[in-house]
Amino acid sequence: MDFNPPPAYQSPPPDDMRRPGSHGALIAGLLTVAALGGAVGLYHWISNRPADEPAMVSSTIGQPATTEVAVQEAPATPPNDAKSSKKSGTAPTTLVKHIVRSLLGRDEWAVDTLLGNALTKPERRALMSAINQGSLSMDTEQPVTDLGPTSTGERWAINLRPTGSTSSDQLLLEFSHGEGEWLLSSAQLPEALKTPIQSTENGEANEHATAFVDILLAGDLGDLKSLVNPEKVTDEKLAALGIIMDETKFQIKPGTKGLKTTNVSEDRAWVVAKVHSPNYQLDSEFGLELKKEGESWIVDRINLSTLLSGFTSMAADADAFQSPLVTTPAGGDSLVLYFGYDDEKLTTRSMKQLSIVASLLKQSSTKRIQIGGHTDALGDDSYNDALSQRRASKVAEMLQSFGVRRNQINLEAFGERLPLSPNLNPDGTDNPNGRERNRRAEIYLDF
Repeated sequence: MDFNPPPAYQSPPPDDMRRPGSHGALIAGLLTVAALGGAVGLYHWISNRPADEPAMVSSTIGQPATTEVAVQEAPATPPNDAKSSKKSGTAPTTLVKHIVRSLLGRDEWAVDTLLGNALTKPERRALMSAINQGSLSMDTEQPVTDLGPTSTGERWAINLRPTGSTSSDQLLLEFSHGEGEWLLSSAQLPEALKTPIQSTENGEANEHATAFVDILLAGDLGDLKSLVNPEKVTDEKLAALGIIMDETKFQIKPGTKGLKTTNVSEDRAWVVAKVHSPNYQLDSEFGLELKKEGESWIVDRINLSTLLSGFTSMAADADAFQSPLVTTPAGGDSLVLYFGYDDEKLTTRSMKQLSIVASLLKQSSTKRIQIGGHTDALGDDSYNDALSQRRASKVAEMLQSFGVRRNQINLEAFGERLPLSPNLNPDGTDNPNGRERNRRAEIYLDF
């Protein structure tokens, strides 16, 4: 059976922004470095950190106090493993370390070697010029952020702060894993260095992105499917985007005013959609990566990391603004609904979310989905198995009421066996916040 969590609970960050539990000790150590280190702390971290050390998540570490220290201590060229890192299969944590070291050392040859396949030569020159002139420097509060897994690998950000600004700008890095090797597949310059590229492709890409956003704001999620690559953009991600937009009432101006094309090539374009919620006075954004197929454009990937982070940060109580999208142990996406303690009733909020999910499911009467029911660890196995079965059944019944066919739905009861969060703290005491996340039903639309 379940337990009612204390009302002061603050909802945790979404799973696709989290890393394995071993990061806890790393984060604590990095915070100590920030307090003690300054220039020496950051340099020694990026110089000596083992390649197999766990990735860091939104961690705070030190930064060189002066440019002279960084130039003096950073090597003139990267070590041998940095020179071949694009082809060696080196883990993203190590690749990021070498890129940070090269930027701090103002080593243009190393930057060209490490970023040459991800940024154009003019983009690399613009980045190094900003570093050399001091208009961009490493963010002292959070130099590096692990943005979590993507459909093909991992996404990281090196946080740089423009002179005179109180907020950081990001050099975004996309790593893909293919044939046993990690590769830096793409990168995006910090906003301060991005300039719209005027071209026919840019206009066509913006037109497609605008159509996507207009349909999204209208709530016609079924129509969005014709604008995306179904092999890259999952129904779960579309449903999560629709749920967030509906609950926060995010708005964006019609046309291209709320969209910014950050980069474009012959067959690729990256567009950022800036959104604002008047109800919650929240500004956020999501990214669209577009791909040209033949004579038309298609949305090839959607980045929700910033939108999900802002959404969950608005939590005012235990039931508000839990992330509707989580990453499964197998690395895919699933939608999630949460339940009260020892309860299988759907909330009004959950029913609204399911109506959005149904709008996607009804587009294909042959599509099969899976609904898994889950509980926390309190109670015996037989009770929890039965409770998780009732939760999955309630979700199925509600989807049927919205027009989804029963023969499309598979049900499975997992009881307490697949927790999203630990039911106990490391010291063995009860973890009510973790158990709250485990009282749930997950929906796999691409089953």
